[in-house]
Amino acid sequence: MSLTRYHRDRRGSSGMTLLELLVVIGISMMMMALVASSFQSLGRTTEITNSIQYVANTLNVARQIAVSRNEYTQVRLYGAQESDILRVGQFTAMAVFRADSPYYTNDYTQLISDGRMRPEGQIVRLPQSCIIVSNSTYSPLIQSLTNQITLADGTRGVAFYFKPDGSLDVPATNSSGPTVNVLSVCAMQAYIGAGNKLPANYGIVNIDRINGRFQIVRP
Repeated sequence: MSLTRYHRDRRGSSGMTLLELLVVIGISMMMMALVASSFQSLGRTTEITNSIQYVANTLNVARQIAVSRNEYTQVRLYGAQESDILRVGQFTAMAVFRADSPYYTNDYTQLISDGRMRPEGQIVRLPQSCIIVSNSTYSPLIQSLTNQITLADGTRGVAFYFKPDGSLDVPATNSSGPTVNVLSVCAMQAYIGAGNKLPANYGIVNIDRINGRFQIVRP
């Protein structure tokens, strides 16, 4: 066998054609896209789970303080700042306040004590991609509230109370039963993509108005 033929045969047996190389690159890119999509979906699910847990923990703290100290506690839901264009109109943070001195309940019919509300801990902000839905269909608790809150930076919100016996001082809503009030949490972009409806991945916090206890529901 001549040296020239040897090299030609060797290239033919061990080399890769341009078409084969393009096929391999194409498959690799598809696999990378699938993996990236899976990680993105997992990250979004984790953020929603964390957001729901933030809401539940805040409610739990407010209720425990009300019962243990025999006083009213206020839960505030803060709307997105105007600079947060995507989430404007939705609620993105929560905080607990104590009624140390005179203050009125949500319907302004009962005097709690004398003075201003005092913060209990820091404001809890949801992950950047998540919201507490303000739509009355999915979060009827929010629509039943009349007590408006405005921060120094112009951020608006609403508030409700836990009574000293642990019950919720809010009007009843009928969406999930005579005593259940609902807050829904989901990813903002998915909410918009679904036409301002709850997407496939979301969570609900059901709060019993009578005893103040809550339950987390995932689809």
